[in-house]
Amino acid sequence: MSAAPQAITVLIDVVITLHTPLSVGAAGSSGGLADKPLVRDGWNRPMIPGSQIKGRLRHMAEQTLRALEQPICRAPVANTMCPKYVGQPPVMAQATEEFHRYRAFQDQIEPRQCLACAIFGSPVYPSPLFFGDAVYYPPNQVDGRPFAIEEHVRPGIGIDRRRGVVQDNALYFVETTEPGIVLNGAISGQWRDTTPERVRGLVGLLVVALEGVTRWGGGSSRGLGWATTRATVHIAGQHFSRDMLLQEVQRLCAIAS
Repeated sequence: MSAAPQAITVLIDVVITLHTPLSVGAAGSSGGLADKPLVRDGWNRPMIPGSQIKGRLRHMAEQTLRALEQPICRAPVANTMCPKYVGQPPVMAQATEEFHRYRAFQDQIEPRQCLACAIFGSPVYPSPLFFGDAVYYPPNQVDGRPFAIEEHVRPGIGIDRRRGVVQDNALYFVETTEPGIVLNGAISGQWRDTTPERVRGLVGLLVVALEGVTRWGGGSSRGLGWATTRATVHIAGQHFSRDMLLQEVQRLCAIAS
């Protein structure tokens, strides 16, 4: 058995530039006019939670893999997700220690994760990456003090889907950001027991998913949350351009086919 590869660190700086106002609603009321207030961090700054970023990216990555005719499991149902063996059903019942013992002999056994689960994880296989929040950092904020954000509220009305008419007593208000603001976040982590070539391909797939997401938050059909997303990638301390990563995605998909 060959020696296991060393851990490979990954850092992806994410920049989301909003073209329209953003609405990422929090549960409950903030005491203002809005029925659906914005999600904010501890300094009162608008943000997109890392959990939403991870979910949007997984959806886009799965769409990309299907378009490339790559086999993927059936998320989010746990019993139809990885780990799996070639030609066999998922193995959700196997013990965690047994799973790690199989991973230790990775060079002798077929991979048990599809490309999507290799990035985002599954109920048994944890993701090697941490998806941080994307936060708006205002230029005039004083360190350590809450940001005084101006409230922007948009009205909406509930629609009876069966009858196709406006519902009675269904007027609501949604809080949004200003258009044109920029949110910054990061995706970081490290891959173990994985070759550098495979890591570059997986990160390239993640970058493709990032650039494919054009809407964040809710209300996109009403013009909210349209944005452009860009990423700066460093793998093992080395910068990789978008074109370099796209070539790695092609190699990865050719091997996985």
